[in-house]
Amino acid sequence: MTQTNFRCTRPTFGTKIATALLALSVTLAAPSAHASTTNSNQYLGGNITREYTAADLTTRYGILDIAVGEIWVITFPDTVMDHITSREGVLQFSKVGNRLFIGALASTGSYPIVIPAGDRVYFFQARLAPNRGGGIRNVIVRGDEPPSPEQAIPGFPAAAAAPVGEVPTPTQVTVRTASTSTALPQVPIRAPLTVPPAAAAQPAVSAPPALTPPAPIPLKLDLQAFSDGVTTRVYYRATNPTTQPVTFQEQDFHLSVTGVPLPYTPTQATVTVPPAGNVTGELHLPLPLTSLTVSLLSPDLAPTAPSTLAVTRLK
Repeated sequence: MTQTNFRCTRPTFGTKIATALLALSVTLAAPSAHASTTNSNQYLGGNITREYTAADLTTRYGILDIAVGEIWVITFPDTVMDHITSREGVLQFSKVGNRLFIGALASTGSYPIVIPAGDRVYFFQARLAPNRGGGIRNVIVRGDEPPSPEQAIPGFPAAAAAPVGEVPTPTQVTVRTASTSTALPQVPIRAPLTVPPAAAAQPAVSAPPALTPPAPIPLKLDLQAFSDGVTTRVYYRATNPTTQPVTFQEQDFHLSVTGVPLPYTPTQATVTVPPAGNVTGELHLPLPLTSLTVSLLSPDLAPTAPSTLAVTRLK
């Protein structure tokens, strides 16, 4: 029978290096496999979301760099009521609930945008740019966070105060002696009466004096009428006897025949007569007349008495 002798040999330096290299290769291969698993979705793009707080956008404006072909979605904590910008035709808007969708129609310029939503007004500045390939940008406006219940508000008691005028519940007081204890009867506590202070005497206020309306301004009119058999023209000269300029409208003239108003065409809108001076003018009627009545009914002038004119026929 042959006997085999086994010997335990110690690892050499070369063996240690080989073992270390093998372990390093396994370690380096593991992360690459994990990375390929993590980034396996090649159809997922980069981050498109930006956040603001409501307090920021009510004191400062948020900058929106909008390019042609992009859609910007802004989500507010409250319902969007309207949108206002300084120029029409450079931006397009669409609102749905608490979201506002914005697109650029122009490729240059910078325009402010004001957006009322809820009880706040938010401010933005849109800076327009040419087309850079389209895309979507998402903006979220977060509402102000309410204080947590653990936070104490300085100056306010922890317990709720009783309403004014409410009578607190009567309490029972017990007096103990060495031998017995006697309960005192319950006595209702009445709220003290509050007597309002006497009203201070108010001084008598006299009514303001009645204002006297200004006297109407007199104006003298000299009138003439002519007809060529097809149309009629009325010529007037207005004389101002006062020291102040007088103004009236030519449409304040009233022309009629036996009480029936006549259509006419003024030749000037506003007539101003200088102080102590006169102005001439004419009115055109599209029909031949033999006589008519003329008066001037201006709210700033004294009414003139109607004048009946005989129309002179031109040969």
